[in-house]
Formats: sequence, C-alpha cells, structure tokens
Amino acid sequence: MSHILSCANDNGKTYLKEVDTKNMVLHFTNHVSEAKQYSNEWFADTELEFIKFHFKDNENAKQLVREYI
Repeated sequence: MSHILSCANDNGKTYLKEVDTKNMVLHFTNHVSEAKQYSNEWFADTELEFIKFHFKDNENAKQLVREYI
C-alpha cells in the first residue's frame, strides 16, 4: 500500500507531486494518480519532516499531513 503527503484546501485535496530541492519549490497535483507515493510510513514521515524543516516559510508546507491510501 502507498502513502502520500496531502494538503486539504477549499478545492478538495491537493497532493504532493514533487519536492524540487534545487529550486526550493513544492509541486502539487489534484490527481492522486500523479501524487508522489511512498512504500511505507517511515519514508513518508521522513520526507514530511524534511519539508516542514526546509520549507518553513511555505504556507502549503505547514498544512501537509501524511495520508494512507
């Protein structure tokens, strides 16, 4: 089963698609099929902590949570 990081907004769920560390940009998608998937909770939680630490000024990063699919 896969894990993804998701962010809820007024338009429904927005899923993390890519973390661009070179340009310090988070890319999101509305389609779960395009979302970044994780093989287990450890990888999802580790990336979530990485994002929250390195993207402190990004409002979307503050709302991210892990979701089990």
